[in-house]
Amino acid sequence: MTYTHNTASEGTGDLPTTLYKKLAWRILPLASVCYAVAIIDRVNIGFAKLEMSADIGLSAAAYGLGAGIFFLAYIFFEVPSNMILERVGAKVWIARIMVTWGVVTIATGFVQNTEQFYTARIFLGIAEAGFYPGMVYFLSQWFPRKRLAQALALLVIAGPIGSMFVGPLSGWIMSSLGGLAGMAGWQWLFIIQGIPAALLGVIFFFSVASTPKEAAWLTTEEKVAIAASLGPAGAREKASKQFKKAVTNKRIWLLGFILAANYIGIYAVVFWIPTIIKNTGVTDVMTIGYLSSVPFAVAVVATIALGIYCDRSQAHRRVLVTGMVLAALGLVASVATGDQLAPTLIGISLASSLFTATGPIIWAVTNLQLKGMTAAAAGIALINTVGSIGSFLGPYVMGLGQDWTGNVIVPLLFIAGVAVAGALAALAISRTRTNPEHIDEGRDTALKPAPQGKAGVQ
Repeated sequence: MTYTHNTASEGTGDLPTTLYKKLAWRILPLASVCYAVAIIDRVNIGFAKLEMSADIGLSAAAYGLGAGIFFLAYIFFEVPSNMILERVGAKVWIARIMVTWGVVTIATGFVQNTEQFYTARIFLGIAEAGFYPGMVYFLSQWFPRKRLAQALALLVIAGPIGSMFVGPLSGWIMSSLGGLAGMAGWQWLFIIQGIPAALLGVIFFFSVASTPKEAAWLTTEEKVAIAASLGPAGAREKASKQFKKAVTNKRIWLLGFILAANYIGIYAVVFWIPTIIKNTGVTDVMTIGYLSSVPFAVAVVATIALGIYCDRSQAHRRVLVTGMVLAALGLVASVATGDQLAPTLIGISLASSLFTATGPIIWAVTNLQLKGMTAAAAGIALINTVGSIGSFLGPYVMGLGQDWTGNVIVPLLFIAGVAVAGALAALAISRTRTNPEHIDEGRDTALKPAPQGKAGVQ
């Protein structure tokens, strides 16, 4: 088959549908499963909390700090992790990440007090640092901008799909295995759910190529077509110079704040939804598990739909702003009627689905804004590092709020306000990417209005 491609210097060309499908079927299923397992191992403490709090003496604030402290460790190690990934290759570094976080998750099943719980969460953050931005960078080496939002959406929906299953699975493990071999159900939860990560790390290493050029399953013609659609890559520079360029770029900090506003909403819901449902009067662990899967089922549909819509319309900014505002309204609706189950579940489902669906849109915007930047890998990692501050604050603010007020109403309203602030910040993003040379030299004009007549991210 002969491939024709419409390419431009910025890599705005598209892939033939047959070639895109070939890449998607080869890369995305394994990447998505890996991401789903990451989400499961990151958030399963939300279900373990239902039993482990009494066993090891966790208060609501201590749980929130332990849930969020994962992201503090993640923050410190994320930028160097992503820069190492760029140099050694995705298959080596992502495999290392997965094996080590699987081991730490299993070890979490043996913590006996609050201090050990904190330690386990810190080591999990260190082990997993760089995984998601590494995956984003990895996929950006395979899919051009016109396909990237859809590819990222197909990756990210594995998160809510994993979250759909983590509730019923965790409920079953805790209900069925509690007491086996003298261990509590929450201990079996960590042990059983940690094993797949280590195994998938090995599978990832032997199954993927870091770039199309290294893929034996692509023909020479296919590799040329992919390279043409991506456009030229920025030249590699010393790590210290890349990091300096990323840190001094205003655009990166703005994108980081938007991502933080998104993450604070996602992880407030993810880590606390079992408790939120329990507060409506539901006490059975299995029932809580099944009800907790509803918001994530809605999120799967929303993420796919918005990913396809953005790829077709290229209206990323408009969708991002609207989605963040509606997610905030969902949080408000979830507490507007007190502790009634149905309104709470509907509101949380709206918030969860739109926070999740706008996540890959932020990354698609980021890819366009940083395309051609020689410090793109460091920039992506720094953006996710700033975003991870929101990941820490989401569960921690929820825990503090419950300890201080006796409920989660005030913290959810606060997080809704942050989401609206993130939406307003997204309005400041220009619709077109500035000249890469201006980005690298610190003369960032990203916040200026876009010239009329230019096409780009809206």
